[in-house]
Amino acid sequence: MRTVRRLLLCVLAAGITLVSTTGTARSADPTVPGVVLPPLISSLTLGAEHSCHLREGTVWCTGSNTHGQLGNGTTARTVFFAPSLMTNAISVAAGGHRTCAIAADRTVWCWGLLHSVPDPVNAPTTIVKTATLSPVQVPLTEVQSLAVSADHVCATRSDRTVWCWGANKYGQLGNGGTNASVVPVQSRISGVVSVDTGALHTCAVRVTNSVWCWGSNRYHQLGQSSTAARVSPTYVPVVRATAVSTGAAFTCIVSTDRRARCWGRNNYGQLSAPSGASRSRPVTSARTGIVSLDTGAEFVCSRTVAGTTWCWGRNLYGQLGNGSYIAKATAQKVNPHPKVGLLGSVATGDSHACGLSATNPSMWCWGLNSSGQLGDSSV
Repeated sequence: MRTVRRLLLCVLAAGITLVSTTGTARSADPTVPGVVLPPLISSLTLGAEHSCHLREGTVWCTGSNTHGQLGNGTTARTVFFAPSLMTNAISVAAGGHRTCAIAADRTVWCWGLLHSVPDPVNAPTTIVKTATLSPVQVPLTEVQSLAVSADHVCATRSDRTVWCWGANKYGQLGNGGTNASVVPVQSRISGVVSVDTGALHTCAVRVTNSVWCWGSNRYHQLGQSSTAARVSPTYVPVVRATAVSTGAAFTCIVSTDRRARCWGRNNYGQLSAPSGASRSRPVTSARTGIVSLDTGAEFVCSRTVAGTTWCWGRNLYGQLGNGSYIAKATAQKVNPHPKVGLLGSVATGDSHACGLSATNPSMWCWGLNSSGQLGDSSV
């Protein structure tokens, strides 16, 4: 049985009608959590079954909260955006069942399903994942960006180094070993301008526009012909990029010529090629003028210089936003509600996506809504 899927319009300013294609329209009310007056929301990010964004320093989240990933001190889910206990953030990143934020002083705070050492005295190497209901500080400073997956997190610092923590069975922390770590360890790479974390791998773009990946390579997600894991950053041949985004077991870049190029697993056409065998060599999307992209578990959404949004890959829950549930290897245009207009940014979760309007304080979400992650007060 399929879980509920829907497209919705979540408008965040007074005087604009809140519209849902599956419910009754109602007037926006600034006293209701999830509906606020300008300024615009920012730093949109999605996890497996939850969504978060930033409003004037406070992180607001909606959806599943079984492990405390909403950061409100409880495990009760919400079906609308509500404030967390993180109130001094400048950016937020979510992945799996966890959320992390960069505070105004450039420190890192995380909540949800986090790695910990229950008995550091008698069993210092025993690491488990525990539900953490409120933000806790990670010992790292001068942080510029965060990338969060279900099992590991990576951060870039002001000196362009990369620091990672969490699971490391396949070398996804990039420090040359395979031991998990609850504290950040430095990856063997420098001069990084973009980093992202997949399920079991990590990739980065350096200032030279070269691309480097490490961790599991079972599906060639590192861009290497051999499927052996890499415990240190490994150069990806041929490609040059300005940004990188990693899915569950595939990798995509925005190339220097503004094309989407992807490699790795391709069971749903997420590489922009007919579904089939994994590929170690990049597949180039036919769409041109790409300025940004974000990868879900098994699908991709991108934005173009024209301001349009296009998605491809798995579509079981309508995450391509094209009104169907059939996987597509060719890019499908997302058409937000006219009141939203063009999207200024797009974020993807495992099986859902959201975009912020480029012209007004509104948000457009689509895909799986099993836990209220679309934030339209329904499931």
